[in-house]
Amino acid sequence: LAEWYQGPNWETGKNIWWKLRRADSQPWALAGLWSEWTDPQTGEVKANYTMITCNCDGHPLLARLHKPNPTLPPDQQDKRAVAHIDKADWDAWLHGSEEQALGLIKPQPADVFDLADAANTDMLLAARPPVPRNQGNLI
Repeated sequence: LAEWYQGPNWETGKNIWWKLRRADSQPWALAGLWSEWTDPQTGEVKANYTMITCNCDGHPLLARLHKPNPTLPPDQQDKRAVAHIDKADWDAWLHGSEEQALGLIKPQPADVFDLADAANTDMLLAARPPVPRNQGNLI
């Protein structure tokens, strides 16, 4: 469980880290996989862990995160976000079939998120001075 995690927003031209929190202040359950293996040389048991991500290109909030790849058109960016598992789905995630687990890997609706950091970025964008048009030449 995590109270929040971070994602980078580049809309201002500079990286602004957004804290991604739930609007209801509950912790996130982040989708992940883990395993253990034994180091053959030392006998030490080591843990491996990875967080599962999902495509969020069409998401109104999560698609605003991560720096766009300038070599790809907007419809091919493949923006990704950590998948969240709702408390009601924990049993299916931990003990269900592969099909059940795959069905849970999707972005959360935007209204689940605390939008404070997005609103702050929107204010910064709105406060930017307009780009001058055709100022002419001084020389």
